[in-house]
Amino acid sequence: MVTEINRSLIMQFCRFEVLANDISENLQGNMEDLDPLEVKSMLESYESINKIVLQLYKTLQFATIKDESADMGNKFTRMFNESLKEGDF
Repeated sequence: MVTEINRSLIMQFCRFEVLANDISENLQGNMEDLDPLEVKSMLESYESINKIVLQLYKTLQFATIKDESADMGNKFTRMFNESLKEGDF
Protein backbone atom coordinates (compact mmCIF):
# COMPACT_ATOMS: atom_id res chain seq x y z
CA MET A 1 0.00 0.00 0.00
CA VAL A 2 1.32 3.41 -0.96
CA THR A 3 1.12 5.86 1.90
CA GLU A 4 1.04 9.62 1.41
CA ILE A 5 4.67 9.83 2.55
CA ASN A 6 5.72 7.12 0.10
CA ARG A 7 3.74 8.83 -2.66
CA SER A 8 5.69 12.03 -2.01
CA LEU A 9 9.02 10.18 -1.95
CA ILE A 10 8.17 8.36 -5.18
CA MET A 11 7.37 11.68 -6.86
CA GLN A 12 10.67 13.12 -5.62
CA PHE A 13 12.49 10.05 -6.93
CA CYS A 14 10.89 10.52 -10.35
CA ARG A 15 11.67 14.24 -10.45
CA PHE A 16 15.31 13.69 -9.57
CA GLU A 17 15.58 10.89 -12.14
CA VAL A 18 14.24 13.20 -14.85
CA LEU A 19 16.56 15.99 -13.73
CA ALA A 20 19.60 13.69 -13.81
CA ASN A 21 18.63 12.48 -17.29
CA ASP A 22 18.26 16.07 -18.50
CA ILE A 23 21.72 16.96 -17.22
CA SER A 24 23.18 13.83 -18.81
CA GLU A 25 21.58 14.57 -22.19
CA ASN A 26 22.69 18.19 -22.02
CA LEU A 27 26.26 17.12 -21.31
CA GLN A 28 26.28 14.54 -24.07
CA GLY A 29 24.80 16.86 -26.66
CA ASN A 30 26.76 20.02 -25.86
CA MET A 31 30.09 18.81 -24.49
CA GLU A 32 32.12 20.58 -27.20
CA ASP A 33 30.28 23.89 -26.73
CA LEU A 34 30.50 24.06 -22.94
CA ASP A 35 33.16 25.78 -20.91
CA PRO A 36 35.20 23.34 -18.74
CA LEU A 37 33.87 25.02 -15.59
CA GLU A 38 30.30 24.53 -16.81
CA VAL A 39 31.02 20.86 -17.46
CA LYS A 40 32.51 20.50 -13.99
CA SER A 41 29.51 22.22 -12.41
CA MET A 42 27.07 20.03 -14.34
CA LEU A 43 28.97 16.87 -13.37
CA GLU A 44 28.93 17.90 -9.71
CA SER A 45 25.18 18.55 -9.92
CA TYR A 46 24.67 15.21 -11.65
CA GLU A 47 26.66 13.43 -8.94
CA SER A 48 24.69 15.13 -6.14
CA ILE A 49 21.37 14.32 -7.77
CA ASN A 50 22.36 10.69 -8.26
CA LYS A 51 23.26 10.42 -4.57
CA ILE A 52 19.78 11.67 -3.70
CA VAL A 53 18.20 9.26 -6.19
CA LEU A 54 20.16 6.35 -4.72
CA GLN A 55 19.13 7.28 -1.19
CA LEU A 56 15.47 7.53 -2.22
CA TYR A 57 15.79 4.19 -4.02
CA LYS A 58 17.11 2.58 -0.84
CA THR A 59 14.52 4.32 1.36
CA LEU A 60 11.64 3.17 -0.82
CA GLN A 61 13.17 -0.32 -1.01
CA PHE A 62 12.58 -0.59 -4.76
CA ALA A 63 15.12 -3.41 -4.94
CA THR A 64 12.92 -5.63 -2.79
CA ILE A 65 9.63 -4.95 -4.55
CA LYS A 66 8.31 -8.00 -6.31
CA ASP A 67 5.84 -7.67 -9.16
CA GLU A 68 2.90 -9.08 -7.25
CA SER A 69 0.54 -8.14 -10.06
CA ALA A 70 2.25 -10.65 -12.33
CA ASP A 71 1.81 -13.34 -9.69
CA MET A 72 -1.91 -12.62 -9.55
CA GLY A 73 -2.24 -12.91 -13.30
CA ASN A 74 -2.63 -9.22 -14.11
CA LYS A 75 -3.59 -9.23 -17.80
CA PHE A 76 -1.70 -6.01 -18.57
CA THR A 77 1.50 -7.30 -17.02
CA ARG A 78 1.06 -10.58 -18.86
CA MET A 79 0.49 -8.73 -22.18
CA PHE A 80 3.57 -6.59 -21.57
CA ASN A 81 5.75 -9.61 -20.79
CA GLU A 82 4.48 -11.43 -23.88
CA SER A 83 5.22 -8.37 -26.03
CA LEU A 84 8.70 -8.20 -24.56
CA LYS A 85 9.34 -11.85 -25.41
CA GLU A 86 8.05 -11.35 -28.96
CA GLY A 87 10.34 -8.36 -29.48
CA ASP A 88 7.61 -5.72 -29.74
CA PHE A 89 9.52 -3.48 -27.33
